[in-house]
Amino acid sequence: MVTTTAGPSVQPPVQPPVHTPKTHNTDEIRKRLKDLSLDMRLSLNVDIEKKNEARQLLAYNHATNPANFPDDASDIASIITIESSERDSLRVPSFLALFSKVPKFILAWLAGEEQREKEKRKRDDTLLGREAKRRCHDTADEKPHVVGSQTQIAFHQILYDTDDFVSIPLPFFTNKNLRYIMDHASTLATMKANPKPGETKGAWILDIPKLTAMFGEELSISCGEYSEAAPNCFRFHKS
Repeated sequence: MVTTTAGPSVQPPVQPPVHTPKTHNTDEIRKRLKDLSLDMRLSLNVDIEKKNEARQLLAYNHATNPANFPDDASDIASIITIESSERDSLRVPSFLALFSKVPKFILAWLAGEEQREKEKRKRDDTLLGREAKRRCHDTADEKPHVVGSQTQIAFHQILYDTDDFVSIPLPFFTNKNLRYIMDHASTLATMKANPKPGETKGAWILDIPKLTAMFGEELSISCGEYSEAAPNCFRFHKS
């Protein structure tokens, strides 16, 4: 009779439990997160960021030195969503200062927004500088009147301001009327123009209907006056 001695039973290898990434996908969790204050959600995100950074460091150490770091890192946890309207409110420094903790991804977003605003202001200032240089009358370039000599015709700044909103009739550009505008600009009839699209403030401009009664309407000037006004008008729009 042959007898066999049973050896120790070999157990199958134990499979590690399936790891489920930490997410906020269940309705219950989403509801709970929505009920949290913005300050609490920001604080939780700070904690999540710190734990994720520790996971990333552990994953790096495991990949580069598995002998000393045999355990790999768990999956990265997802960040709690901060709505765009809430992010925009954090752009106000006094409001941002109310919160005890602000996560790095919010600070990075705020820095990016600030940089974009600086670049936009720089572009706007450049365009405004070019426009001002092209349109504004340089008062330092005014010439004193010398009796017996031909007076240089200059354009007052209010003419440029007015031309930005309405058309200026040709009779305004005769030599006589341009000199009158230059000498009496502070007392001329003006009106408040409506703001341009995208702007919040209007501008004070010449009241063209009232001044037309003084300077003359279109087609009312003589041939000699036209020969003065036309070149002056061309030079004004070119300046």
